[in-house]
Amino acid sequence: MIIESADKNTNAFFLVDKLVASCYQVTKSFPAGEKYELAKEITNAASLVQLNITESFSKQSIAAHKKHCEIARDWIVAIDNALDLASAYGYTNKENLAELNGYLLGSFQLLSKLINQQPLIASLPPNQI
Repeated sequence: MIIESADKNTNAFFLVDKLVASCYQVTKSFPAGEKYELAKEITNAASLVQLNITESFSKQSIAAHKKHCEIARDWIVAIDNALDLASAYGYTNKENLAELNGYLLGSFQLLSKLINQQPLIASLPPNQI
């Protein structure tokens, strides 16, 4: 990676990295016809969680930081809903989702805390940005 950012050393990035990997792992077992539908929606949403968290840490504005954390949290809700659909369709089951559900809950809780925190870059003096 060309740009090393502060978010790489946070619990949020570590947890969401696990979330993304788990989403890809779970969707591997979906039927072939779903590889480009529901499975793709889940993995895209997981990537958007990660991208929005990264984006939130680069913002100087507290409002922009909060907005990106809220967007990331919204994508977690979307993943959860899509996994409910996958379970209802019989593509996966509770046992297969246990680890992923832990990452979803942990990420949601952590993002809820981050929404109310000042971004790291906003706390740096202007000559260090």
